[in-house]
Amino acid sequence: MQANAPLQPSRRSADGSGVESVSGARGGARKRRAFLLAAALFSPVPAASAVAAETESEKQPPAAAKVSPPAASATAKSAPKTAAKTSPKKPDAGATAELEGISEIRDNNLVIAKNPDGAPAVLTVGAWRLEAPEIRFDRRAGRALFVGDTFINHAVPKLPLRILAESPTVGFTAGAFSLDSRRFRLGAWPGFVAGDAFKGERNAPLQPAKPAATGTGTASATGTGSAASVTAGVTLSRASLENVTVYYLEPDFFSLSVSASKAVLELEQPAKSKSVKLEEISLHIEDAVVRVASVPVLYLPSLTLHGLENPPIRPIWRAGQKNSIGAFLSTTTYYTGYGKAFEPGLLLDGYTKAGALVGPALDYKGANYAGSLQGGWIRDNSLRNSKVGLDTFGRPIDPQRGFFLWAHKQTVPFSGTAGVSVPAAGAAAAFVPRALEISAQVNYWSDTSVLRDFRRENFDLDQRPDNFVELVAPAPAYYLSALVRFNPNEFQNIQQRLPEVRFDLNPRPILNTGVYQRLNLSLAYLYEHNSPELPIHETTAAGAGYSYNEALRFDGYYGLTRPVKIGDFLAFTPVAGARVTTWLDTPRNNQSDTALTRVLPQLGFDLHLDATGAWNYRNDFWEINGLRHRLRPLVQYRWIPAADKYAGDIPAIDRQAFVTYPPPIDLAQKRYTDDLWEQQVLRVGVENTLQTRHPEYGSRDLLWLNVYQDFRDNTAERAGERVRSSLYTQFGIAPAWWLSLDVYNRMDTYAGDAREVSARLEIHDGDKWRLWFGAQYSTDVRDTNQYLWGVEYRLNSNYALTAHWRFDSDSNRLVTQYYGLRQRLGNTWILEWHVAYRRDARRDDGISAGVNVRMVGF
Repeated sequence: MQANAPLQPSRRSADGSGVESVSGARGGARKRRAFLLAAALFSPVPAASAVAAETESEKQPPAAAKVSPPAASATAKSAPKTAAKTSPKKPDAGATAELEGISEIRDNNLVIAKNPDGAPAVLTVGAWRLEAPEIRFDRRAGRALFVGDTFINHAVPKLPLRILAESPTVGFTAGAFSLDSRRFRLGAWPGFVAGDAFKGERNAPLQPAKPAATGTGTASATGTGSAASVTAGVTLSRASLENVTVYYLEPDFFSLSVSASKAVLELEQPAKSKSVKLEEISLHIEDAVVRVASVPVLYLPSLTLHGLENPPIRPIWRAGQKNSIGAFLSTTTYYTGYGKAFEPGLLLDGYTKAGALVGPALDYKGANYAGSLQGGWIRDNSLRNSKVGLDTFGRPIDPQRGFFLWAHKQTVPFSGTAGVSVPAAGAAAAFVPRALEISAQVNYWSDTSVLRDFRRENFDLDQRPDNFVELVAPAPAYYLSALVRFNPNEFQNIQQRLPEVRFDLNPRPILNTGVYQRLNLSLAYLYEHNSPELPIHETTAAGAGYSYNEALRFDGYYGLTRPVKIGDFLAFTPVAGARVTTWLDTPRNNQSDTALTRVLPQLGFDLHLDATGAWNYRNDFWEINGLRHRLRPLVQYRWIPAADKYAGDIPAIDRQAFVTYPPPIDLAQKRYTDDLWEQQVLRVGVENTLQTRHPEYGSRDLLWLNVYQDFRDNTAERAGERVRSSLYTQFGIAPAWWLSLDVYNRMDTYAGDAREVSARLEIHDGDKWRLWFGAQYSTDVRDTNQYLWGVEYRLNSNYALTAHWRFDSDSNRLVTQYYGLRQRLGNTWILEWHVAYRRDARRDDGISAGVNVRMVGF
């Protein structure tokens, strides 16, 4: 029957259970989105209203479709809610189905909902909301047909999925709930699923219901006794998909995608809360084909994706040409189907001259741990060339080459662990460890150049491999730790600790005296073997012919400090302490001898002044909101007598290394335990910092200048030391987020010239362009005098240029040139094409070219 009167627009009632009629024309077309929330497909929904009791009036055919006044509409809708209170108690209760925009009711059965003003018709079932240009609801069959593109939304619980279906059919038949669609798209960024058929089913049986209709612009269906069934407690926990393709980041030609003829989408665990996490949804695919830019690259007989946040693979690929190893394709590919916590991978490289490299990879991450490992092995057929066939020390390289890299970090909380009692408060709580922190790093290289040849990106990050495992049990009052430092690389010189156990007491007050005490204890077995890098027999005092050093050593320091505040700005802290070191089973004059014990006292003081000045100065251009200058002059003095005792008999394993910044002068902080000497040092310095308020947190530094100078007792000189040390200067300026300058300088106070300069200036304009300039100059270890500069410029959203250069002042020529073009393919890939030119590079070609490929956003 045709309804001639204009339609009544509808809105959701305040309690969210139904649709409340409002007189007047529908106000404007709704904004449409390509995808709307579709938690209705896979989430349990709380009932919006209970099943209405079956009455005589419900058995009568519905009244003719006509527009009723708002009061009538309210009455018609309130009746089922009242009846619901007296309905039989059933665990799976039915809910009211309501149509917004009824234009026609045919044969008292077929309800057609359509709005003449172009606004979508709406079917509301509990918390479900389905919008389409036209909705045809067959009350006897319990099915709804949606004509045109249909948007599906769900209010609670929230599930991060969206769906757009083409003319779907929703079934409410007894014992089943289904949603069938021909073509569909669903997903949540960054993963989207498109396919030809979608069929979602409910697992639990439904209660049958008989619908009734009103002619007020809203059709209601409720009851417990007939063929139609509408249930708000529905759980659509499984959906069958056909001819599906999963796209990542966007449905684009260049996207990484997975295609299959059939797939099953399901909620792994029924949701009990008001929201569902994306990783709780799984997509099971059979005969999966992984494609890159529509090109198949991997076939998987079976694939399960836990959520759509990550693609099934995470590739890192490089390709290029090097004369030493030939044209190459270097790939590291991770499989992410197990979720973020566990991503196994494979290293697979091909080199036209060197051969094939293969090895495992793994990235893993949990709530309290994270780590990664890579390994690769190759029989290198390119070593016939004498230039690349030798390592850094001129020795022949074995063709069997390989590497293994592993890094791990983990925290194991003690609280709640069986056998561990953690007091809630009190002084004793400061001495109970809260957790066990585990750090590990393993770097095995078969030779000095294996990473430089086959994994340059790893070599640039770490050119000095180290290997250790450390356990730390921190407590508020102390740190208890155990460290094993070992050396699997025979070409390298490492001071090994096999192991070292330490106890470090944090500075703590002694009762109420104002005196603070600190205690450091360690027991270590030290070992160092001969290596091409540093032959031990040339540096040790153990005697001629020794190819290793070893010692079992106990080391302890106890110190006292007493801070004294003088006025409002001056602080004076006297320092006293003693360090006791015992070497056990130590070679002495080529013979095993008794233990050697050395006791070193220390006396000194720290004096510093804190002065601040503030000005209410504002500058919008530089984003300055007030200025604060902090001036901190300081004086430190330390006297350590008789430190060179047993110097000729102690294996110098922990010895002094070259340092550029001011070295520590406190006895407790000196790490070169086996290489100490008598010292009397006075350090004078001044620290300046100019700050302004940060708009979001605290303050930011605008300018800083720190200067330090040491004066030594000339009666306690060590070879190479003089009364005045170098003058150390640190200078920096960062007046705005787009400008920064850092300069470090170490000047010889006798000759008046610089011994070391390190500087960097950077200017950038957002992500549009970046320009930087640097300088490196040093005369101590090896003369270095080089200048570096580089630029990055973004042409548009898809292309950017990058280049950098290195000029050597000693040879007066450009030794490195690098030119790159960064390209973005769609929203999925970033390619960096590059060409490089190097002069006098021992293992690198004069001219090289290549491309690096990585994914965006994962």
